[in-house]
Amino acid sequence: MYFGPAHLLLLLTSSLMLWAPRATAAEVRKPNKMFRVDSSMVDVAEPNQHTSNIIFLNKCEGGCTVYPGNDDSRSNTSSVVAGTLGQTAFISEFAYGQQEWDEIVDCVTRVYEPYGIVITDQDPGGNVSHFEAIVAGTDDEINTSAGGIAPASCGVINNAITFSFANQGGASGLSQMCWTVAQETAHAFGLDHEFLCSDPMTYLSDCGFDKTFQDINAPCGEFEARDCSCGGSSQNSHQFLLGHFGAGETSPPDVQINRPADGATVQPNFPFEVGAVDDTEVVKVEFIINDVVVSELTSRPWVINAPDGLVGRVRVEARATDNLGTESNSEVVEVIIDNTLGDFAGACSRNEDCLSELCVLDADGAGTCSENCVLDAEQDSCPDSSECVAAGNQGVCWPKSGGGGDGGLCNAAGPSTPLSALFLLLFAAWRRRRQTR
Repeated sequence: MYFGPAHLLLLLTSSLMLWAPRATAAEVRKPNKMFRVDSSMVDVAEPNQHTSNIIFLNKCEGGCTVYPGNDDSRSNTSSVVAGTLGQTAFISEFAYGQQEWDEIVDCVTRVYEPYGIVITDQDPGGNVSHFEAIVAGTDDEINTSAGGIAPASCGVINNAITFSFANQGGASGLSQMCWTVAQETAHAFGLDHEFLCSDPMTYLSDCGFDKTFQDINAPCGEFEARDCSCGGSSQNSHQFLLGHFGAGETSPPDVQINRPADGATVQPNFPFEVGAVDDTEVVKVEFIINDVVVSELTSRPWVINAPDGLVGRVRVEARATDNLGTESNSEVVEVIIDNTLGDFAGACSRNEDCLSELCVLDADGAGTCSENCVLDAEQDSCPDSSECVAAGNQGVCWPKSGGGGDGGLCNAAGPSTPLSALFLLLFAAWRRRRQTR
């Protein structure tokens, strides 16, 4: 067996983590472990001197045989197996379906996207240097007690094999498997645990499901802060990985302007609403009108009201930035600001002419800005001097002096279809558009 003082110290430390006094009931679970190895058992690379940037995610189809010895994924030898089991290990195949596997692969790919690292679930072969993440089996198959375990040193261990035990904890345990894989592979690169909930290196629970390596000088630690194993009181996982592997090709956020619509006529102080998504996290949305940033938001909802003083045709633009500093392309629409745009009961010819975004035609085809309401409600929600009347089987607020009459209303769209049917068709479309915002 290949035990050294560092092995024994780390095994003792990892076991004690289960009984850390600050752990909550949700946190008491099998921890992920770093297995410190002595220099004779690993090939530790200096920054930018590692022999590969490939991480092979291995689901162990048919089972994996791993031999004790110095770390070398090409020959399936592992210092972890040497130190915990002392003999050949057999790791059982990933116990779930292709969909679950694809979700893990996609998630790990997103986590490492900012760096010059390639994620694959195809074996590069015995002649190609690579890191290997076994995502299968259970901890007792290598005589340990952990959610995952990895060899660790103060640098990148070339050709390291790491273990993320996917077959324990049932299907519910798969929700955390991406972060287990990220943490174990990063241990083999030299990263310590971090006392930071949003980073994959954390031991803390209830941290959400969108962890990324953070550009933060965070304290090391499990359930409380401590000095880092390789010196210092903090580490920056993002800068560490950049220093070793360089930058990858990151995907910018996707941004769209939900409202106003391109070409719309709007009132002053119109609502300006943006949809922004990213494969990591959107941290800023800029609202730009006529090439001037009028507002920046750093959290949802991404919506403002346009500032005063705008008239005529204006250029409305939105731009988003993710937590890695990647900026989206701009989404641009043009609108016309008209301070005569209708309040309730004002004249209109289309939905966009009204603050309520609902223009209703009377039997003569004249449009009036309306609001939707609930027919036969105990309390009328319509504005004063109006009432809730039927348009098809929907209710709209209609001025009492408007003369439309029950069933004589339709949404502005052209009279060739029977009025009640036409209203229902377009009203449903309007409702769908509102609900998707």
